[in-house]
Amino acid sequence: MRRALLGLALLLLPPLSGAAGGAHAVLTLDAPDAADSGLPFGVHVCIDADADVRVVVRAPGASPTGRYASWEAGCRDVELQPDDVEGDLVVDARVRDAPSVTHVVHLSRPDLPERALRIVAVYGSPFSGALIENAGARPAELGNLTLSGVAIPNATLAPGERLFLGAMPPPVTERALEATLPWKGNLTLARARIVIDRLAFPKLAPGEFADRAGVHRAGGTAMAATPMTVAGDIIAYATPEAGAAPVVELLDGAQRDVLLEGYTFTSAEVAAALGRALDRGASVSILLEGAPVGGVPAEERGLLAALEARGAQVRVLQGDATFPTRYQNLHAKSIVVDGEAVLVATENLRATSYPAEAGDAGTRGYGVIVRNATLARVFAGVFAADDAPWPDVRPDDGTTAPATLAARPMVAGPRFEATGAWNVTPVFSPEGSWALLDMLNASRSRIDAEELFAESRAPFLDALVAAARRNVTVRLLLDAHDDDGRNAADVARLNALAAREGIPLEAKLDRPDRTLHAKMVVVDARASYVGSMNWGVASATKNREAGLIIESGALAAWLEKEFENDLAGPAVGAPGAFPSPGETRGVPAAGPGGVVVVSSLLAALSSRRSRGRS
Repeated sequence: MRRALLGLALLLLPPLSGAAGGAHAVLTLDAPDAADSGLPFGVHVCIDADADVRVVVRAPGASPTGRYASWEAGCRDVELQPDDVEGDLVVDARVRDAPSVTHVVHLSRPDLPERALRIVAVYGSPFSGALIENAGARPAELGNLTLSGVAIPNATLAPGERLFLGAMPPPVTERALEATLPWKGNLTLARARIVIDRLAFPKLAPGEFADRAGVHRAGGTAMAATPMTVAGDIIAYATPEAGAAPVVELLDGAQRDVLLEGYTFTSAEVAAALGRALDRGASVSILLEGAPVGGVPAEERGLLAALEARGAQVRVLQGDATFPTRYQNLHAKSIVVDGEAVLVATENLRATSYPAEAGDAGTRGYGVIVRNATLARVFAGVFAADDAPWPDVRPDDGTTAPATLAARPMVAGPRFEATGAWNVTPVFSPEGSWALLDMLNASRSRIDAEELFAESRAPFLDALVAAARRNVTVRLLLDAHDDDGRNAADVARLNALAAREGIPLEAKLDRPDRTLHAKMVVVDARASYVGSMNWGVASATKNREAGLIIESGALAAWLEKEFENDLAGPAVGAPGAFPSPGETRGVPAAGPGGVVVVSSLLAALSSRRSRGRS
């Protein structure tokens, strides 16, 4: 048994003048037969004359330690506090030059409700605190506990309840107490000498927290890309041909609430539909990116001001040095209506994507509406997490005069509609972006993809090359209108690689007179992805993105028909000369046995910057 420590209250007193030598003093000791390990217990010591007395606690067989102190005749209580150990300890009291008086105390660990308390997480600034949870089946008191030596304010935690102790509670618990805690690399929750729980953690940057799984961004979600069976209606549309009608019709059906998460918002028709929903008594909550590329459009400020004037809750996601924004960009384009329908799109809610007149010129993209309450709950949960009162969620500046909410009559453009049941996978970035990569890697016959761009250092082009080397027919269409030259270079390299290796891979640039803003993939004519995630490192690892993988042969056929029309258009970009290996950006060489080595892992690439496109 390891050495037992003790506290000796009232023992080491200053020597008394005239203290007797103790030769004739008689000492008596009263101590309990059993006590709780780690907690203080008392012994009662009496002496019939002034004498030098020593009281120690030791393990059996160990020599007592300590020094004598002069006591006056009489009785006193001595408080002893052993370590959190089990077994027999010996209380030894003696007078100098006289036999000792001993008593054996059996120590056992007490059944304390506090032992079920756990340190769940430690938060850095601006919260600077710890989250404690009662994992037991009984209420637990905090009043006798310390956190790394600092007394905890008194409180009672019910079974399963969490409490935040710190300077500023994060929105992860309904209950908090203000406390100033030490931050020296670990926290120890203890009662006296009973160590209840420990959590070691590194130095935390602003906006970070640590738990037993590591360091995380506070407020980030962890939504796994989990397939679910969805029964209901599906509507798919292509922009700009469909116009604003699909979105407006969805919003015009809202009766209870609308949750809108987006990057930019300048569509007067969509804003007017939201205004009508507010007039019907529906609640409208909007969360937008606070610092989009190029700044917040002036039209957006006026539309948001008009919606706020009618009762909409409008917030933007924008952090600062004390709490950096949880996502590099809030780039999702999703709407949840009445907890029953979900819209995900490749396009921002801009007039150039959703023109008032169906078929007007605008950016090329796609959207999908799914009417299913289960799927709607998933997207509503992500909206609630993103819109929670973290320090990077801020109100709209409210300095712009409200715009007039007027809209022209909508004319419905072409669309896909179906009713049935499908396997649907919600894909949220950054945590679930691997689902799209898995979809590409599982291809067996064909991949068709339309993308705004595809960073060569991201793994998606690697996956296309790997698929083509498996004899999967791969066709890729990239934007030419906003291209800064990298799309053209990627097209040239991919086509040259295909020609050299004789693999079924074709890459083209879209028409130069429009922006191809799509993020759409069809695999094996059965599964389709439509969403906001560009094929870039930041998109996959740092942004908030939202999309759907839908297993529907009918939807895949409709999207492929749209793709065929785009591919057959006036595409540009001849293959050109294939650069030397040192100039190749992300087109991999074959490994042993002809298997492509995919080394551009998302986690390793998270430090690369996005191209800054929307």
